[in-house]
Amino acid sequence: MCPIGITIAIDPNDVRDSSAASILASALLNLAQLDPDLVQASRWRDQALAILESLWRDYSSRGSNEPCILLHGTRSKPHGSMDHGLIYGDYYFVEALTRLLKPTSSFSHDHRPLSSPQIMPFVLAGKDERRSDAVRSAFPCPLV
Repeated sequence: MCPIGITIAIDPNDVRDSSAASILASALLNLAQLDPDLVQASRWRDQALAILESLWRDYSSRGSNEPCILLHGTRSKPHGSMDHGLIYGDYYFVEALTRLLKPTSSFSHDHRPLSSPQIMPFVLAGKDERRSDAVRSAFPCPLV
Protein backbone atom coordinates (compact mmCIF):
# COMPACT_ATOMS: atom_id res chain seq x y z
CA MET A 1 0.00 0.00 0.00
CA CYS A 2 1.39 3.38 -1.00
CA PRO A 3 1.42 6.08 1.67
CA ILE A 4 -0.82 9.12 1.13
CA GLY A 5 0.95 11.87 -0.75
CA ILE A 6 3.53 9.63 -2.36
CA THR A 7 5.42 11.35 -5.15
CA ILE A 8 6.85 9.32 -7.99
CA ALA A 9 9.60 10.92 -10.02
CA ILE A 10 8.95 10.52 -13.72
CA ASP A 11 11.99 10.51 -15.96
CA PRO A 12 11.03 12.02 -19.34
CA ASN A 13 13.89 10.07 -20.96
CA ASP A 14 12.75 6.70 -19.60
CA VAL A 15 11.41 4.02 -21.95
CA ARG A 16 7.78 4.20 -22.97
CA ASP A 17 5.26 1.39 -23.04
CA SER A 18 2.69 1.69 -25.81
CA SER A 19 1.04 -1.57 -24.72
CA ALA A 20 0.26 -0.19 -21.26
CA ALA A 21 -1.19 2.94 -22.85
CA SER A 22 -3.42 0.93 -25.18
CA ILE A 23 -4.67 -1.19 -22.25
CA LEU A 24 -5.43 1.98 -20.30
CA ALA A 25 -7.27 3.57 -23.25
CA SER A 26 -9.50 0.51 -23.62
CA ALA A 27 -10.19 0.41 -19.88
CA LEU A 28 -11.07 4.13 -19.83
CA LEU A 29 -13.57 3.59 -22.63
CA ASN A 30 -15.08 0.74 -20.63
CA LEU A 31 -15.35 3.04 -17.60
CA ALA A 32 -16.98 5.69 -19.78
CA GLN A 33 -19.65 3.18 -20.76
CA LEU A 34 -20.29 2.07 -17.18
CA ASP A 35 -20.01 5.28 -15.14
CA PRO A 36 -23.46 6.61 -14.18
CA ASP A 37 -21.98 10.13 -13.80
CA LEU A 38 -22.24 11.61 -17.31
CA VAL A 39 -19.61 14.28 -16.62
CA GLN A 40 -17.10 11.73 -15.37
CA ALA A 41 -17.96 9.35 -18.22
CA SER A 42 -17.16 12.13 -20.66
CA ARG A 43 -13.79 12.68 -18.95
CA TRP A 44 -12.93 8.97 -19.22
CA ARG A 45 -13.79 9.00 -22.93
CA ASP A 46 -11.84 12.22 -23.60
CA GLN A 47 -8.74 10.82 -21.89
CA ALA A 48 -9.02 7.57 -23.85
CA LEU A 49 -9.28 9.51 -27.11
CA ALA A 50 -6.21 11.58 -26.21
CA ILE A 51 -4.22 8.39 -25.50
CA LEU A 52 -5.36 6.74 -28.74
CA GLU A 53 -4.48 9.84 -30.75
CA SER A 54 -1.02 9.92 -29.16
CA LEU A 55 -0.50 6.21 -29.82
CA TRP A 56 -1.47 6.56 -33.48
CA ARG A 57 0.52 9.75 -34.03
CA ASP A 58 3.69 8.88 -32.09
CA TYR A 59 3.85 5.10 -31.67
CA SER A 60 2.26 3.50 -34.75
CA SER A 61 4.28 1.39 -37.16
CA ARG A 62 3.18 3.41 -40.19
CA GLY A 63 6.10 3.86 -42.55
CA SER A 64 8.14 1.05 -40.99
CA ASN A 65 8.59 -2.62 -41.80
CA GLU A 66 7.68 -3.74 -38.28
CA PRO A 67 5.01 -6.49 -38.15
CA CYS A 68 2.96 -4.76 -35.47
CA ILE A 69 0.52 -1.87 -35.14
CA LEU A 70 2.23 -0.16 -32.20
CA LEU A 71 5.95 0.26 -31.66
CA HIS A 72 7.75 0.89 -28.35
CA GLY A 73 6.09 -1.73 -26.17
CA THR A 74 7.79 -2.87 -22.97
CA ARG A 75 7.39 -6.44 -21.76
CA SER A 76 9.98 -6.42 -18.97
CA LYS A 77 12.27 -3.47 -18.38
CA PRO A 78 14.43 -5.30 -15.78
CA HIS A 79 15.08 -8.04 -18.36
CA GLY A 80 15.79 -5.61 -21.20
CA SER A 81 12.67 -6.63 -23.12
CA MET A 82 11.47 -3.25 -24.28
CA ASP A 83 11.04 -0.97 -27.24
CA HIS A 84 9.35 -3.40 -29.63
CA GLY A 85 5.87 -4.32 -30.82
CA LEU A 86 3.76 -6.46 -28.51
CA ILE A 87 0.72 -8.42 -29.62
CA TYR A 88 -1.27 -7.49 -26.52
CA GLY A 89 -0.56 -3.80 -27.11
CA ASP A 90 -1.95 -4.19 -30.63
CA TYR A 91 -4.91 -6.20 -29.30
CA TYR A 92 -6.01 -3.55 -26.79
CA PHE A 93 -5.45 -0.76 -29.32
CA VAL A 94 -7.82 -2.50 -31.75
CA GLU A 95 -10.21 -3.29 -28.88
CA ALA A 96 -10.32 0.41 -27.95
CA LEU A 97 -10.98 1.38 -31.57
CA THR A 98 -13.75 -1.21 -31.69
CA ARG A 99 -15.26 0.25 -28.50
CA LEU A 100 -15.31 3.64 -30.25
CA LEU A 101 -16.88 2.29 -33.43
CA LYS A 102 -19.38 -0.06 -31.83
CA PRO A 103 -20.18 0.60 -28.16
CA THR A 104 -21.89 -2.54 -26.88
CA SER A 105 -22.49 -2.09 -23.17
CA SER A 106 -26.13 -2.02 -22.15
CA PHE A 107 -25.03 0.46 -19.46
CA SER A 108 -23.57 2.90 -21.97
CA HIS A 109 -24.88 6.46 -21.87
CA ASP A 110 -23.61 7.22 -25.33
CA HIS A 111 -24.38 4.43 -27.80
CA ARG A 112 -23.41 6.61 -30.74
CA PRO A 113 -20.30 5.25 -32.42
CA LEU A 114 -17.79 7.73 -33.76
CA SER A 115 -18.34 8.63 -37.39
CA SER A 116 -15.81 7.69 -40.07
CA PRO A 117 -14.15 11.16 -40.16
CA GLN A 118 -13.63 11.00 -36.39
CA ILE A 119 -12.06 7.56 -36.45
CA MET A 120 -10.11 7.86 -39.72
CA PRO A 121 -6.75 8.71 -38.11
CA PHE A 122 -6.90 5.35 -36.32
CA VAL A 123 -8.01 3.14 -39.20
CA LEU A 124 -5.57 0.32 -39.69
CA ALA A 125 -6.51 -1.29 -42.97
CA GLY A 126 -6.79 -0.70 -46.68
CA LYS A 127 -3.60 0.46 -48.38
CA ASP A 128 -1.25 -1.15 -45.87
CA GLU A 129 -0.76 -4.70 -47.14
CA ARG A 130 0.99 -5.83 -43.93
CA ARG A 131 -2.30 -5.79 -42.04
CA SER A 132 -4.21 -9.02 -41.73
CA ASP A 133 -7.43 -9.75 -43.62
CA ALA A 134 -9.29 -9.74 -40.28
CA VAL A 135 -8.11 -6.20 -39.48
CA ARG A 136 -8.88 -5.03 -43.03
CA SER A 137 -12.42 -6.42 -42.81
CA ALA A 138 -13.00 -4.90 -39.36
CA PHE A 139 -11.57 -1.52 -40.46
CA PRO A 140 -12.15 -1.33 -44.23
CA CYS A 141 -11.18 2.33 -44.70
CA PRO A 142 -7.71 3.15 -46.08
CA LEU A 143 -4.90 4.63 -44.00
CA VAL A 144 -4.74 8.38 -43.90
